[in-house]
This record gives sequence, C-alpha cells and structure tokens, in this order.
Amino acid sequence: MLKNLPNNILLHVVRIINAYLCLCYFPDAWKKAVVISIPKAGKNTRLPGSYRPISRLPTLGKVLEKVFLIRLLPIVERLKLIPNEQFGFRPEHDTVQQAIRLVQKIAEGFADQEDTATVFLDVDRAFNSVWLQGEIFKMMRVLPDVYVH
Repeated sequence: MLKNLPNNILLHVVRIINAYLCLCYFPDAWKKAVVISIPKAGKNTRLPGSYRPISRLPTLGKVLEKVFLIRLLPIVERLKLIPNEQFGFRPEHDTVQQAIRLVQKIAEGFADQEDTATVFLDVDRAFNSVWLQGEIFKMMRVLPDVYVH
C-alpha cells in the first residue's frame, strides 16, 4: 500500500516516521495487533490449543520498527553489543550456522581429547509463564558466561 502512494504523500509519511524517531516515541496505537485465530488442520476446534494465532500489526508501526532496526543494527554491530554466539534474529546467523558451530565445537573437543557436553533447553511457550531474568540468573550460576546470552 505504501509503495503505491504518490510521492508527496510518501514524503509526509517519511516526515512522520522521522519525527517519531527524533522524539524517541512509538505511538501506542501502532503497538496494538488484531489477532486472528486460524484453526489447525485435523485438530479439535473446541480446544484453544487447536488454533494458530496470527497477529496483524499496523503497517506504519512495522515501518517504524524496520527503520529503527536499520539505524540501530550498525551501531550494535560496531560496538559489538551482541556476542557472536547469539544467533536469534541476526543476519547471516541462522539455524544452519548454529548447527555447524555446534558440530565444530564437538569435533574440536574430540580432537583435543576433551569431554564435550551440551545442554538443550526447549523454551516453547515458556516465556509466558517463566520469570526470564530469574532463569538467566540461575543459568549464570552453573554455566560459563559465554554460554548464557
């Protein structure tokens, strides 16, 4: 929709986005999603878990987030604020690279005749019911810092 706007209207949209960035303000209305429930195939439609929620966010909110991300990422990368071991939502850091990294670490351990251990934590739906900072604190007590991000 935005791509098809006339240039004079698009210029106003750009001014609005830039004004919000300068003011460090994100409108509340742009944060609210309309949630649509889509039934999963072959599931009992009487159970809440049988539906896949789809969140529809306002387009201008998505644009503001994208502009913010584009401006923030170079700073984060330059200052090395995110450790290289953090793979979530980072360019060129997908699941395949993380799996390759894991295999390489295991192979290095075997080659150096060291014990190698891994811990896999399935946190599916856990963030809604777990105090995340408390869990990170507990992990930091037992794992080296480099493994807790």
